[in-house]
Amino acid sequence: EVHAYESAMGWLKYDSEGRRKHLSDVLNSIRLDLLPVNYLVNVVGKEDMIEENSVTMKMYTKALKNRLGKVKTDVKSRGSGKGRKSESIFNFL
Repeated sequence: EVHAYESAMGWLKYDSEGRRKHLSDVLNSIRLDLLPVNYLVNVVGKEDMIEENSVTMKMYTKALKNRLGKVKTDVKSRGSGKGRKSESIFNFL
């Protein structure tokens, strides 16, 4: 999905003024919630075109929440040490 995202953004940026109107349709075809969390935060979340569009920001936020939920579930399923909550680092959600 990283390659799909980068290809799509490259296409959009080639003619950003003319293609900006297609941003939400293009992003809708990419499975954002399959991108690594650090990529979502450090690349997708810092993309100006996405930040400036309320529809795509909702798509980004939903993908990030879904991805973080999967990480939290994975951590819980591994078990935790005696008296230790493995999910405590995710309490900020």
